[in-house]
Amino acid sequence: MSKRRVRIVSAAAFYVSRKENAELAFSDKEFYWTGIRGSEHYPEFYLREQRVARREGKLEVRSWGHLVAEPDNPYDCFAVAVHVDSVKTGNVSASIAEYLQWYVNHFAAQNVELRVPVRIEMAKTGKYYFDPEFEENAHHRDVVLGGYVALPTLSVLDAQSSKEVAEEQLMWIWNVMPQELKNTLTDTFLAENHELMQYLRARRFRAPLAAIPDSSDPEALPPMIQGFFHDRRREVRSERQRERVAQMQEQLRIKEKARNERQARQSAREEAIAQMLQGGASITATMKHHGTTRSTIGRIASEHGIDLGNTSSGLNAANLAASQGRVERCIAAAELADSGVSPIEVARRLTLGRSTAPDMISDGRFYLDPHRNTTRLARAIDAALDQASLEGLSKSVGRRAMSDARILRSMHPTLLPEQ
Repeated sequence: MSKRRVRIVSAAAFYVSRKENAELAFSDKEFYWTGIRGSEHYPEFYLREQRVARREGKLEVRSWGHLVAEPDNPYDCFAVAVHVDSVKTGNVSASIAEYLQWYVNHFAAQNVELRVPVRIEMAKTGKYYFDPEFEENAHHRDVVLGGYVALPTLSVLDAQSSKEVAEEQLMWIWNVMPQELKNTLTDTFLAENHELMQYLRARRFRAPLAAIPDSSDPEALPPMIQGFFHDRRREVRSERQRERVAQMQEQLRIKEKARNERQARQSAREEAIAQMLQGGASITATMKHHGTTRSTIGRIASEHGIDLGNTSSGLNAANLAASQGRVERCIAAAELADSGVSPIEVARRLTLGRSTAPDMISDGRFYLDPHRNTTRLARAIDAALDQASLEGLSKSVGRRAMSDARILRSMHPTLLPEQ
């Protein structure tokens, strides 16, 4: 089936000189003149054009050419040739061909041949210009000044092409692409991704308008397709970034929740400690029950307005009152015993246990006259001076010494040294 020929640049280009065209801003023109490269490799064509110019007495030959993609060009896989009457005249410059070739292939996939104006300009002077022997002996560049082609701007090509359809076809390939292959886009440079190129090459017939090259070399991927996958790469990276942000936010949320739970447990624990202290528990008992330190007990008591009294004794205000009550009962028991009442009768009168009454009578006598038990008095004095001196005693004896020191300081302040 013959191709449909489309003049992508109008014939008006023939009437605009290269100088006039060059003076226009690129955004204000639909085409631009550019030189045909490599013309010296095709002397037959240019000598033919020289004969036409000589016969017609002109310095320029105008004709319609068409663009042909050359993906197999050994020097440039993006090469685009300019043909006139199916004869190659040279190539478009590499910097232009890199972007132009995709459009040529895109239109070719729709069976469209892009027609463009071509000018072959002759030298105005030269002793061989009308020499009949020139064609056999002289190089054509002594006669031909150069070949030029009018190419459409990218905006014109975009307007005439089905680029949106091509992108849709590429998107279809992308959507069915394995996730592992998508991930390689973010891990390697596109020019090094041979797996992607092999995948595209195997599916190029599923996206004919995308003009995917029949090559396994990533370097042959046209800028348009490169741009498409660069956009996908940015999307993948953005999605990964969003996932990382979401993970970080979730981690922060979990940490915040855990922190709030810890604070709630701590508040409940401190409230329980405060209630225990307010209920009359000693500092030592509270420390053991909640597994905390004396400084923590002090802080909580201060925050809740609880008076711990003499903290060195391990008693709070409520326990101090209870201790004072015991001292009074011990003294009462001692006075009854000293008046001749038996321990059993003392226990009955004071509602004490029979085994408890003797200890309370002994304590009461000591409180009334500490010199009755010089050993106990000495321990109380040591406890008042330095609690570290009690380390060699048992816990029960040490606690009693500390209690005696507190009570004697209240009842017999002159017996104990100043703190």
